[in-house]
Amino acid sequence: MNCNLYTAVFNTEFSHRVGRTLLSGFVMTLAMLFPAFTAEAQVSITTACGTLYSQDFDAYLGTSATVPAGWSSSVSAAQYQGTGTGTGTAGGAWAYGSGGEYSFGSLRSGSTGNITSSVSFVNNTGGTINQLVISYDFEQWRYANTSGFTVTGTGALGAVSLSGLDQNGVAVGTNGTVSVTSKSLTVTIPGGIADGVAFGIQWVTTDVTGADNGIAIDNFSIAAPPPTLTLTASAPSTATCGDIIDVEIKVSSSFTAISSLQYSVEWDETKLMYISSNGLEIGGIGGDPIIGDGDALTQGELIYVWF
Repeated sequence: MNCNLYTAVFNTEFSHRVGRTLLSGFVMTLAMLFPAFTAEAQVSITTACGTLYSQDFDAYLGTSATVPAGWSSSVSAAQYQGTGTGTGTAGGAWAYGSGGEYSFGSLRSGSTGNITSSVSFVNNTGGTINQLVISYDFEQWRYANTSGFTVTGTGALGAVSLSGLDQNGVAVGTNGTVSVTSKSLTVTIPGGIADGVAFGIQWVTTDVTGADNGIAIDNFSIAAPPPTLTLTASAPSTATCGDIIDVEIKVSSSFTAISSLQYSVEWDETKLMYISSNGLEIGGIGGDPIIGDGDALTQGELIYVWF
């Protein structure tokens, strides 16, 4: 797992009693930033926390050559219909939208049969993805009946219900007026996706009597909530006025390969003066991450003086 940047905030509370400074505790909040993935046949997921992947389809032009990496449509090459706003009647795969704002569209017909739109991923994080938040916008660009999408998982998500992402269309409206029928859908599901295992999602058009709706997927994303990290700290419980206080901080979590940490410190400037700290990279021994300035170290220090 390569979570490349961690930003941490340490809130250090001290109380002043009879000339002594007592260490009350620490609270740590981590916010995670992640690198972009490398496009390939399956989208490679390389970090197991935060936003794993997003796609707005704005570069998709309704051709097989512009289908985003990792995505596919079950239509034939001849059934890619280009761009449009819902006025076209030809069945197939459409890039619904205009002006550089497009979506991954489908218009079912007798010649296409049900159209399946799919995206496939592989977990290359080095660990297990334990939870997923899946979101997308359902858009209807052409109206005829109540046909829509049925959404299911593939691979490691094959047995997981994604019914919260299903959406029926509406039989009224104006072709090309997406604002009437656009709807944002989100589900949170258990992951349990081991490293190296593929998983995916597919949207299948539903068939309703008569002509079907022109519908689309837009603003798709998957995310994994970051795990809760436990912070413990040790330091002298008391110090006389003017003493230097060394605070050792240890982080415990499910992570086994955290590369680095950036941090800031808050303290009561009327009682404490910050002196120094070492580099505070996360290292550790035996898979238990420790804040130190190298993998060989088992602790890091924040040094204060009471005055």
